[in-house]
Amino acid sequence: MAVIWRGIKYTLLMAVVAVLLSIVWVLIRGSELSPERLQERHYDFDVQSMDIDGVRVHYQDVGEGPVLLLIHSHFFAMTQWDQWVPALSQHYRVIRYDMRSHGLTGPDPVGDYSMASSQQLVQQLLQRLDVDRFSVVGTSLGGNVAFHLAAGLPQRVEKLVLINSGGLKRDNARSGTIPGWVDYAVYLIPRWAYKNFLQWMVIDDQLVTDANVDEFYDMFRRQGNRPGEMERLRDFNVGEPDALLASIAAPTLVLWGEENPQLPSGLAYDFQDRLTNSACVWVKLYPGIGHVLPIESPEEGVTDVLAFLQDKPLPDMRSVSIKAKGQQLVATDTDVVNSVCL
Repeated sequence: MAVIWRGIKYTLLMAVVAVLLSIVWVLIRGSELSPERLQERHYDFDVQSMDIDGVRVHYQDVGEGPVLLLIHSHFFAMTQWDQWVPALSQHYRVIRYDMRSHGLTGPDPVGDYSMASSQQLVQQLLQRLDVDRFSVVGTSLGGNVAFHLAAGLPQRVEKLVLINSGGLKRDNARSGTIPGWVDYAVYLIPRWAYKNFLQWMVIDDQLVTDANVDEFYDMFRRQGNRPGEMERLRDFNVGEPDALLASIAAPTLVLWGEENPQLPSGLAYDFQDRLTNSACVWVKLYPGIGHVLPIESPEEGVTDVLAFLQDKPLPDMRSVSIKAKGQQLVATDTDVVNSVCL
């Protein structure tokens, strides 16, 4: 009889534990934000949306002129370009969007975050917006998406800008499968951890305001984004980028934070060396800047991008390295640069 009673008590205890864990899990999941709530908090501009392959893609289409596509980095959203869009939209029709597992767009319903799927989504977005030719600016993961577009659509991409771009193979890159339990553990990561992560990417901690941290944290809290991000990381595969880069003909500007802790600045010149078919490849490093140029040096960054897009020398050509069809040019020799690149 005592054995039976112990069994009953153990069963009851396990039931109570299961109920408590369920309550805790419901409370944790309750911390998620709806797209409407997220938009209310952090998107102070008109946001449009459309359904593409079961994904409700959120984007902004503003300004008039040649089309300029902006692609944000991993862990951020299209709000990353907030300080750039006012200047760019004076001269261009600027299109920016939230990638899947980011911002308002949210997770992919079938969990496909491959580069091929990312290319298909953005190409359908551009087709629906009646965009033929365009220039593209991408930062970090967005740079990876951008140079795949330039390689896959050579007749349509006019100019390419890569900012602290991902996509190159690195000897010290981490590998390994992310276990399934991480999908649950990410809900337990506190706000201060997101702040530390953001400060790690940005060299000057004073640039990381409470508003920056709130936005960065809330983007993860959008319904489905956290497990979606884990699936994206599981799917991520650099592949063989050298042939793609060598096929790109569009003039390219490569901008990099000299103190980038995530992607070392030497990668900027690796891109330059691999873009052998590009009409011209410009490289500029920013001293004292880390991985998030649109936040760390918004004015200088957008000024340089505008100059490049408008076929003008960058304001400080002394800090620029230029190659044309693989041949090194002296950046300060204005006549040579103008005749070959501009």
